[in-house]
Amino acid sequence: MAGGSVVTGSQSPLPIPEPGIRYVPLALQNLPDGWRDDLAAKLAALHETGSMSRGKLTHEFLSMDYMAENLRKHGLGKLHTQLAISPTDLQAVLGPAFQLLGADVQAKQVLDRGFSGFFQVLGNASTDVLVELSERQVDVPGGDGLVIAPEFNNTQVGASPATIESLSDERGAPVRNLQWATGDRTFHLSTKGLSTAEVLLLAQSVASRFTQMPFEGWRKPYALDVENPLHRISRPGLEQGAAAKAR
Repeated sequence: MAGGSVVTGSQSPLPIPEPGIRYVPLALQNLPDGWRDDLAAKLAALHETGSMSRGKLTHEFLSMDYMAENLRKHGLGKLHTQLAISPTDLQAVLGPAFQLLGADVQAKQVLDRGFSGFFQVLGNASTDVLVELSERQVDVPGGDGLVIAPEFNNTQVGASPATIESLSDERGAPVRNLQWATGDRTFHLSTKGLSTAEVLLLAQSVASRFTQMPFEGWRKPYALDVENPLHRISRPGLEQGAAAKAR
């Protein structure tokens, strides 16, 4: 999930969390003092200004050139073949007025499956609306986990707690960042030119499409493999017990 200020996970220098996505208050998270102070400052900024950056654009639409070149170089079909997940068809959600401007694979590369994340940016030339979607599947069968601080949640996407930030670009166009998790997939949606209500409706459509995907969002069935050493290492308690029963 984009925005490490809200989510910590197995890629961080912190203790590896339990598999899956959990919501744990900051006071109960095992965080270094520096991390805790940084999160507290960002939480205060979110409450006071509507964004964790106090209105400063930090990442929104800054990778457009790279994403466009990457899409031109590889093509959407080839990028999809590198994925372990089924990505959101954001163009189908937005409609024919939007054009795919850039894309790339991202996140963890799951052994023998592919990358667990996808990034795409689309635009509407007639309205100047831009939409970026970053989605990442938590590799729960492989033992990965994320911890989300619920204090950052200030809205919902369906039944899922979510965090929305409100900013403006240099021309005054509204910019919104929305983060949430549905199932074992995290989403970070950034938009330019859409209202908060429109962003929430868009996110609901994205989440709804995810819940209808087969195999819980993976391209093919994916479950705990007791013969896979990586699975046993990442989740020793469960794998040892399961492996013992299998023998």
